[in-house]
Amino acid sequence: MNRTSGVLTPEIAGQPAKPPAPSESDRDPGQAKSKEPPAGYRDRPWIPRFWDGMNLGGWLHLLGRNRFRIAPRRWPMATIITCCTALNTVLAAAQRALWGRRIAQTPLGDDPIFIIGHWRSGTTLLHELLVQDPRHSFPSTYACF
Repeated sequence: MNRTSGVLTPEIAGQPAKPPAPSESDRDPGQAKSKEPPAGYRDRPWIPRFWDGMNLGGWLHLLGRNRFRIAPRRWPMATIITCCTALNTVLAAAQRALWGRRIAQTPLGDDPIFIIGHWRSGTTLLHELLVQDPRHSFPSTYACF
């Protein structure tokens, strides 16, 4: 034990001391961070993501901008997204055919208010404050996603 602190240090216990781990400031700025996922993380490509709501044209445009380069481990996710976007496109066409005219003819009393902002910037708080005003109709917080 160290006489001043009462703590058993490696030197006193007869073990060689380990050098301290390099801090963020000690690392080479050009050195890439580890690409390993955090402990306990499992990639689940079947879990819905926000971009699953786009149409097929948007998805193909995005793929084309990236020259259709997809890492082999992401092929299952890309396949699921392709199927979801194809289904979204078909369902959007069916919605336009069934309800498009009625939606287009719906009168709006006033101009709509859209809350757009970066995450953690107060958009949910603003939404919750606007909900308190009886002059506004609104979706629930979960319906916004």
